[in-house]
Amino acid sequence: LKGANITPGYWRAPHLTADAFDAEGFYKIGDALKFDDPDDPSKGLLFDGRLAEDFKLATGTWVSVGPLRAAFIAHFAPLIRDVVLAGADRDEVTALIFPDVDACRKLASESAAELAMPSVLADARVIDACEQHGVQAVLTRADHASGSDRLAEACGLLGLDGADVVVNVQGDEPLIDPALVRQCAGLLETDGEAVVATAAHPIDDPADFANPNVVKVVLDARLRALYFSRAPIPWWRDGSAAGRPGLPDTSQGHPALRHVGLYAYRAGYLRQFPALAASPLERLESLEQLRVLWHGGRIVVHVAADAPPPGVDTPEDLARVRALVAARGD
Repeated sequence: LKGANITPGYWRAPHLTADAFDAEGFYKIGDALKFDDPDDPSKGLLFDGRLAEDFKLATGTWVSVGPLRAAFIAHFAPLIRDVVLAGADRDEVTALIFPDVDACRKLASESAAELAMPSVLADARVIDACEQHGVQAVLTRADHASGSDRLAEACGLLGLDGADVVVNVQGDEPLIDPALVRQCAGLLETDGEAVVATAAHPIDDPADFANPNVVKVVLDARLRALYFSRAPIPWWRDGSAAGRPGLPDTSQGHPALRHVGLYAYRAGYLRQFPALAASPLERLESLEQLRVLWHGGRIVVHVAADAPPPGVDTPEDLARVRALVAARGD
C-alpha cells in the first residue's frame, strides 16, 4: 500500500515508522496473498494468511498457523471458506470460522446424497434380497470391467445425466459414515470444474506409506488431485538424505494422504467414461482414477481427519461387522 491515507508516522517514534515501510515506500501490511485463479491473474488476489503469524501458547507450545489453518479448512470442507487462528499467550487455540453459507444451507436441507437411491447390482440373488428389505435395486450386466462402467450403465437405466450427482459406495463398506458420503457429493456442488470427487485421510504409519496396497494421493492448493500412486508420495527428499526416510515432514504443509475408495461423479461425465481410452499410467499403477486425470478431468478430494472403518474382505470381517450392526440395533 502507498498513499496519503497511510499514517505518516507513529507518535514520537520515527524509527517505528521507518520499520513499517519498505525501501520503496510501501507500507508492509504483513498479509500473504495468492491469485484467485493462477491461470488468469486478471481475476485478482485473495488473502492467504499472515506472513509472520506463528505464535506461542502460555503452555510454551508453538503453533504453526499455516499448516494448521490448511488442515482445519480441509477437515471442514466444503462448509467453511476460511479460518483465523489466535491464542498467543493463552492456554488454548481459538478459531474464528468464516462459513460457506451455500454449503451450510445444502447441509441443513435434504441433499441429493441423503435421498433413497437404488442399489446397483450384477447378481439377481442380491436383487431379491434387496426387494425383501424394501430397497430399490437395478440389475446391470455382469461383464463390466470396472465399477465406473457399471455405474455408467445404471445412469442410463435410471435416466441420470448432466449435473446429476452419483455416489459410488461399495457394498463391502457397510460401516462408511453417511457424513463422508455427503461431503464427497457436496464437493461437486462447490467445485464447478471438478467431474469426480473422492476422499483421503492422513497416513500416520510409515508401513502404510511404503505399502503398495495403500494408494496415496497428492493435492494442489485447491484440494484437487495431482496424482494417485501405489508408490510413497510425496517423497521427502531431505529426510531421506538425512537418513530419515519415511513419512514426509507435516510442517511442509502436505502430509502423506491415503486415498479412500469412495467416489462421487457428475452423471454426464460418468456416462462418457467407458468411452475414454485406458491410460498408460492407469495400466501401470492399476488405478482406474488415473484415466480421469490422463484425459484432463479434475478430481476434487475431501481430506477427512480419520480413516473410515475397515471394509468386509474376509469371513472374519463379515462376522465382526454383523456383531457391530447387531450391537447398534440397525
